[in-house]
Amino acid sequence: MTIRLVQSLEEIGLALDMPGTPEAAVSIRVVSLDWSLVPPVHGLDLTHSPFSFPPQPLKRVSVLRIFGTTKSGQKAVAHVHQVLPYFYVGYDGPVDSRTVHRRIYQLGRSLNKALAISFKAPEHLQDKSTHVAAIALVKGVPFYGFHIEYAYFFKIYLIDPGHVTRAVDLLSKGVVLGRRLQTYESHIPYIPQFLIDHNLLGMDYMDLAGCLFRGPMQDLGREANNPNIHYYTPVTTAPHLISTLQRESFCELEFDTVAGDILNRARIAERPFKPLIDLTNGTQRIDTKLVPSLRSLWEDEHARRVKRGMQQIAPTPPPDPAHPSTNTKAALMNTLLEKIDNWKRTSRHDPAAGAAAASAGEVAQSVGPAPPFYDFPGFSSQDGVPTVFNAISALYFGGEVMSRQHQQQQVQNTEQIGSAVETESDIGILSQLSQSFSDFREEDAQDQHIIIDEKILSQVRKSFFTIHCDKRFVDHPRT
Repeated sequence: MTIRLVQSLEEIGLALDMPGTPEAAVSIRVVSLDWSLVPPVHGLDLTHSPFSFPPQPLKRVSVLRIFGTTKSGQKAVAHVHQVLPYFYVGYDGPVDSRTVHRRIYQLGRSLNKALAISFKAPEHLQDKSTHVAAIALVKGVPFYGFHIEYAYFFKIYLIDPGHVTRAVDLLSKGVVLGRRLQTYESHIPYIPQFLIDHNLLGMDYMDLAGCLFRGPMQDLGREANNPNIHYYTPVTTAPHLISTLQRESFCELEFDTVAGDILNRARIAERPFKPLIDLTNGTQRIDTKLVPSLRSLWEDEHARRVKRGMQQIAPTPPPDPAHPSTNTKAALMNTLLEKIDNWKRTSRHDPAAGAAAASAGEVAQSVGPAPPFYDFPGFSSQDGVPTVFNAISALYFGGEVMSRQHQQQQVQNTEQIGSAVETESDIGILSQLSQSFSDFREEDAQDQHIIIDEKILSQVRKSFFTIHCDKRFVDHPRT
């Protein structure tokens, strides 16, 4: 199986032959969320682990369950597949395909076996364990400190969200690869991580491009009383959209979907690399909204007023250029940018003359427009490595969006878009599955790829055991 990254969110609209965000086939309000480990479903979940030797089928995978209602008021539960817990570790090596694949396989095999040993798996089953799902190479700007260029990271996906803490502990204590590895975003729980990545909010609607309903579907006969409202019933649902998977709830609707079909993520764009520099250079509007979390509330209010025939809230009038405000954020930012611009202009001339010209307000006429005062040479998109934002879809496959996108790629047949089969050697994938590391498995008989510090691992196992015993003693003290 091969995986293709969606390099831009515009491709989702292109794949469905629609401008912007496509229309949702079904929407469910996010009321309650939980997750469970269930046997993988062929076509919806990953089925094998690439870091077990030999490659082993997965017995269980994590699946999210979202409970809520549709827009017509039907109680529903959605099973969201292909959402795996993850965290990052830094990578400072070369990014050529052969080296990256080898580093990924070495890290995955070592961490996979270290987790198996920490869980006291029998020795003959340690190499066959399936804890690590995939590893992808991504790039991003480190959060801490001042950075003017991208840094590379390995994005490590696990099968079980409950194993993230232990994997992070093993990496941070130097058990794997013989050195301590700094982890990133390992503190974010599994469910909030999913909500953040897919632009979902509590009590907001999750819009899906497609789904498979679990039968038998119920028909409560509400269409006769409400002919203008669409209900999902056996009559209104196509037979090929009803699966044979067994129902797990008493909700009226129960359906399965994949994370790639969540359309909410297509409504957000990647944040600019350097917002302050862009503001200074005039390449970004000051009123650009970077936190659109209140948008759904205004949309709900707009729909409520339309339904009740109420007058819409008048938009805030634009500021009058003849009477600019002096206490708004935009005005203060403009003042700051004007001072920075004046400083740039005067710094290239005589300081005394420049200061006099600035005080007289003649700098703009005497010098003319100034070029951008700074650039970020490290922000290059030509290395083929996806950003952290684009790599969210690294493991997605199947579904309505991906299948239509693949059809669109085959029709256009352009080098820019390509096809899923042609991306086997693309460095942008790097989250390979079973057959992708076949070249390295010949060395696995001698365990040349596994680097584990047994001494530190034994200490970590003892600390895990001590913490577990202390917790049991606190929860159930002796009487």
